[in-house]
Amino acid sequence: MTKELSNYDFYPDLKKINCPTLIIHGDYDAIPIELAQNVNKSIRTSTLVIINNAGHFPFVEQKPTFFNTVENFLTKK
Repeated sequence: MTKELSNYDFYPDLKKINCPTLIIHGDYDAIPIELAQNVNKSIRTSTLVIINNAGHFPFVEQKPTFFNTVENFLTKK
């Protein structure tokens, strides 16, 4: 028997992540911002960045902002 994804709770597993984690969310993504915020709260080493004027594909819709965000995250010391 398979478990339906709608009933799957992955939040307890997120608490096990202990490496720097970047979460990027477009400000008008169809996925509710609360989901990204909850993931951010669950991963104590995470950073949440909201990209303005972007939906679900900020790497396409706001390409320079997206890649600058990723580069800054990867190069910060």
